[in-house]
Amino acid sequence: MDEPSQGGLASAPVAFVRNYGLAILAAWTAVAVVLTAEVLAGPWKPATLVTFVFFGIEAAAFLLELNWLWNPGNCPADWKAAMWGFAKLSVVAVVTFGLVTHFLLANSLTGCSFLLVLCMGAREMGHEMLFSATEGDWKTRAAATFLGAFSVAVGLGLLVMYAYSLTSWALLGDRPLADQMLFALVVPLCRLFVLLTSERYLARVLLQTGLLDALTLYSDISFALHVMIDVPFVFAVLVFSGPAALALALVVTTATDVVYAHALHALQKVSPQQEVHVTLALHRPASVFGAMFAGSFRGGETSPLLPGAGARASVGHVTAVTSAAVTASTGDCVVRRPISERIQALLDEYRELNRQLKTPALVWAFQEIKAAVSMQILASWCSIGAAVLLLVFASTVDTASGFGVQDIVWRILAMVACRLISDFALFHELTRLATYGFPWPKQNTDTFIAIIYRAVVTCVPASAVLAALA
Repeated sequence: MDEPSQGGLASAPVAFVRNYGLAILAAWTAVAVVLTAEVLAGPWKPATLVTFVFFGIEAAAFLLELNWLWNPGNCPADWKAAMWGFAKLSVVAVVTFGLVTHFLLANSLTGCSFLLVLCMGAREMGHEMLFSATEGDWKTRAAATFLGAFSVAVGLGLLVMYAYSLTSWALLGDRPLADQMLFALVVPLCRLFVLLTSERYLARVLLQTGLLDALTLYSDISFALHVMIDVPFVFAVLVFSGPAALALALVVTTATDVVYAHALHALQKVSPQQEVHVTLALHRPASVFGAMFAGSFRGGETSPLLPGAGARASVGHVTAVTSAAVTASTGDCVVRRPISERIQALLDEYRELNRQLKTPALVWAFQEIKAAVSMQILASWCSIGAAVLLLVFASTVDTASGFGVQDIVWRILAMVACRLISDFALFHELTRLATYGFPWPKQNTDTFIAIIYRAVVTCVPASAVLAALA
């Protein structure tokens, strides 16, 4: 039996860059392309910018669903039909939104925002009605899908308006020092509250049954949530205040970033005696958001992993095998099911940690925290890159903020330094929880779809900030 690698604190940042460096570069490149197009084409109308926001949201939602449903070697025809149907509905929604806003709401940001929520909700409701909620009478299906779809649409609409409003507020001049200090103190705390509340909700919905597939979905949604909040927040911190308020904002933000991991661990309330059975999804719901609101991830959709031929090791409740497949029970028979590289990496990590901790509940709790904290760090660097690019490309920032190039450079360097300090503190906390070192896959396991998804998601709040600068 191989001994676990003693990665520890020293190699953890290197492993993080190896696994997520390409995703960070892809996100920065995508934002740079968007801003370059804005500069070359000239100032865009609000309707054009909001249409681009809507297109980004639809593209990110499609990639999220695709990353969830697509499993090499195990992708039934109904899953393919669901993705094709999603794509057609998205195209219709984006084209309709673009035409209506271009001809009727070209300069009305308020009207574009309301129509954005309406189109997002209608498209998601249509997708759930056609491919997810297919049982029961049409009234029951319509009521359930309306509630789920417009909950998602209103939530995303509020995040877009938050990005626009915070940026507009930060660019207002002649702000009293008391306002600046209160912003520096209160907004990072509100950010921590929203992130912790959202992460605990996602964990309750997705991770109660030890579903490895859902852990990757949890990571993807967590990344989107962090980026949507952090891009406008980082931009506002860089442009809104004087030196004293900036220093206070950076200190409080760094402290809350470190507290984030400790608070997640404290809120888990994991008992070593708790029974945890790591499983895979037997039937993946066609709509991620519909399944979340319907409670489909809380049970009934899993198959237990079993020891079988070709297994490399069997520890606790999980089997790791030499090929990218697992042996699972489907009730009446035992089958070997192919799995993706991301799931295989999680299985290997679970086996390695369980060999050290000997407690499946603690291992699963650590994997949850690691996924949340890793996405926080990744999203933070993507957000910093997006905010810096917005400062470089947006010609109105210098005039509105009153800062010169040297001032902005020093602010960026201070932000990066504080981010590095909080990252090392987070790596240290995760290493302590793992007891023997920071477990990373020995090679990059991110899929191409996941990398593109993160790049597209980063462009959404950047476009909302750009709308406030227009």
